[in-house]
Amino acid sequence: MEISTTSGIDYRAADGQEFLRLSATNPASSDGSAEGVTAQVVRDGAAHPVRLAELETGGLVVSVPKGHTATLQVTDEGRTQSLDLRTGRRGADAIPGYYPKHALTWQRNDYSGSGKTAVGGCRQATTMLMTFGLGETAVEPWGPGLGWARPGRGWLPISYISALAPVTLPDYDSIKDMPPPCAITMDFRWDLTRSVGVQTPEGEAAPARVFSDNGAGGTLVYDVPLSLTTATMVVHPAGAYHDETGHDHPISWTTPPQISRTDLLAAK
Repeated sequence: MEISTTSGIDYRAADGQEFLRLSATNPASSDGSAEGVTAQVVRDGAAHPVRLAELETGGLVVSVPKGHTATLQVTDEGRTQSLDLRTGRRGADAIPGYYPKHALTWQRNDYSGSGKTAVGGCRQATTMLMTFGLGETAVEPWGPGLGWARPGRGWLPISYISALAPVTLPDYDSIKDMPPPCAITMDFRWDLTRSVGVQTPEGEAAPARVFSDNGAGGTLVYDVPLSLTTATMVVHPAGAYHDETGHDHPISWTTPPQISRTDLLAAK
């Protein structure tokens, strides 16, 4: 059996043989890299490894006896899927959502809100800001640090550029009106798993995982239907007050902060 990569080089099949050709493609993993991905061609029960770098840049030419077929098998993060090189059809082991990607687009959303609450008998006013990235995201069957999603499910990542530390101040007209115990410094701390959800036809999903970068930005990843074509990102701030003595206080809003909704739509 002859397996060759090609970049415009002409080959001639031996007597009784014929070529099956796969044009240059990109069999990289679902997160866009080739790390952890291997490939091989199986013909008449015999397996022959294929170098991914050559397959990506030059395509594949396989010599088989006339009428025979060969199967390209690509293994990504422990799951294998196959392609019949004669018919071009994906095998029964094809991973739903692996290709093509199921993309959603949204517009940049700067959330700003304010709320009032009473903690320990002291009134507090809090303003907050969170900025989400502009662009496109895709429902993926596999995610770094998450692995393969359940059958029929996918991972939807949404990036946030910043979640600024909210500003909390005692809510009194003057320092004379403020009881002395209420002069303690309070900080509102986001609970992102409760603050940002994705509304789908089956209900609202909280992030399955939060990947952050020292609070300056990060990614929220949601468990959603793999076939998702529309959704709404909902921001409803949640968290706790942390005081200067090191104690956390649950929040019960007397004036809740605004709720923000941003549509995510399938790319046309």
